[in-house]
Amino acid sequence: MLNYSVNENLILLEERRGEEDYEFLISTVDEKAHNTLMELRSFFEGDDVFSDVLFYSLKNKKIQVIVRRDLYVSFILGLFKWKLLKRVNWSL
Repeated sequence: MLNYSVNENLILLEERRGEEDYEFLISTVDEKAHNTLMELRSFFEGDDVFSDVLFYSLKNKKIQVIVRRDLYVSFILGLFKWKLLKRVNWSL
């Protein structure tokens, strides 16, 4: 199982697991954090598969992200790479 710790100085994150995908609701704390999340969005929107990670802008700088099951680890590592997470580790 993949575990992570959110950088709460930048984002608040809720994760819901569905049968075929994962849903994340992400609230950014400030404009800089929002711009960082938009960089991650651009990264995933720039790949060849448009339906792997879907971003939807909601009110109050909240973003809904739908992630296919097979890209869950890539998305979590993307959050970590963009420093929106503090820590990522595997538990056995």
